Amino acid sequence: MSKKKNLIPLLISVAILLVVIGIAWYQTAAIYQKSLAASLVLQVQSSPTSVLPLIFTPTGVLSPTYSPQPQIIPQTKTCGQSGVMTFLVLASQHFFGNVDNGADFIRFVRVDFDNKTVRLIAVPRDLWVDTPHLGYINLAQSRLGLVYYRVEQNATGTAAEIATASTNAVAQVLYDNYGVAADHYIYFDMLYYVEAIDQLGGLDINVPVYISDGAATFNPGEQHMDGISVFHYARILQGGGELIGGWNRMDRQKQIVKALIAKLLEPANIIKIPGLIQQFRDGFTTDLSPELITNLVCMADKVSQDQITIVQMEPNMIIGAGPDSSMIADTEKLKQFLQQQLAP
Repeated sequence: MSKKKNLIPLLISVAILLVVIGIAWYQTAAIYQKSLAASLVLQVQSSPTSVLPLIFTPTGVLSPTYSPQPQIIPQTKTCGQSGVMTFLVLASQHFFGNVDNGADFIRFVRVDFDNKTVRLIAVPRDLWVDTPHLGYINLAQSRLGLVYYRVEQNATGTAAEIATASTNAVAQVLYDNYGVAADHYIYFDMLYYVEAIDQLGGLDINVPVYISDGAATFNPGEQHMDGISVFHYARILQGGGELIGGWNRMDRQKQIVKALIAKLLEPANIIKIPGLIQQFRDGFTTDLSPELITNLVCMADKVSQDQITIVQMEPNMIIGAGPDSSMIADTEKLKQFLQQQLAP
């Protein structure tokens, strides 16, 4: 048999191997790029209170008259991404026997990959909002945070599917009332948030004034808090109910977020982020893909502390107290504020 004939089986074997490797690589890449949970799906055409002519898609918000334009691709990308991406971040708690307020923590996060900046926009859980798309559970109006709880109680499916449906409802209500939407979402259970803070070694918080709710007490001054202490500090409501105490609570939550960001940006902790995500994967639900999570972890090493801003609505955007310990907002002022903060 000639050498040429001897090569044929070898070439066939190599070809088969390359095909197998190619299929395996393709499947691995597809999994890497696939969302971990379902994307947000917002109904915008029939919204009775929305005034912006927007259509929400899994990749962003587009005008109905949108026509594709030649895309200008930047010469360089930051961590594999470019442009601006927004996230809706929610958290709730299901432990300690407290009254379930649904989404206790509601934030928009705006990440600008080109300019390497991050902006967090706080939204009070106790805003009184219209819920035009929740008639199927006989809910016409509600506190914003409770929207999550109401849908959670009526949804079926896996834990991730219920979390997605409940988060989607909050996103829908935010769009219906204020005309804003996020590209992606992250929901997490505060129990895992508590454990993650312990894994990071706790947080250093400067408590401005004495505060107590009977279950937990904090004296003024610099304090090192473990996860459960941070949880209590974030949730205490003191002084005049939501209309007064709610602002103090948001200020404390702002303190915590700043301290947590500072802790995460420590070089020794940046490398822990992938491990923490893996460890607490059962505690969060998101439509992010592993690829995008990797890119965001990469951004943590690119954004300096002074390039991270945390903003919240001002008291003058509230016109009074509403039902069920809620806040009645000046809708137009709040809408303008949120749209400005989330603008591309």
